[in-house]
Amino acid sequence: MTDTCETCVMSKQSRGRHASTGHKSERSMELVHMDVCGPMPEESPNGSRYMTVLYDDYTKFLAVAFTDMKEAVKEKVVTMITQLENMCRNRTWDVRSDRGGEFLNEELRSFFHQKGIRHGMTVGYTPEQNGAAERLNRTLIEKMRALLIDSLP
Repeated sequence: MTDTCETCVMSKQSRGRHASTGHKSERSMELVHMDVCGPMPEESPNGSRYMTVLYDDYTKFLAVAFTDMKEAVKEKVVTMITQLENMCRNRTWDVRSDRGGEFLNEELRSFFHQKGIRHGMTVGYTPEQNGAAERLNRTLIEKMRALLIDSLP
């Protein structure tokens, strides 16, 4: 028989995997994930330091916009959702984001209300709940980094 050291057990604990909801979107624009990444350590040639990502859960279509200030994200989100709806010929039903200030403002709240869009937000400090957008940010940054490294002399 082995004794269990409580300290050892506690020190080996880690955060468990986040359970999936199991819900799959059945049409384009049913669920759109949103996130903002930045500020980037360096500005782009046009002066942007933030990347706004919208990701359609059903089609896996990705829309990205770059801004120089976080305050400009709300205008980008409105434009991007409108363009995606026109392109997909479907209206947006749900959007999911974190609780960042760029998504919690009267302009977006009014836009979502006017269009009948439900805005679901993650619980604080649980980026796993918007994992699709979070993973996409990581993938895009890795690809940008690879392109930059490859372009070096």
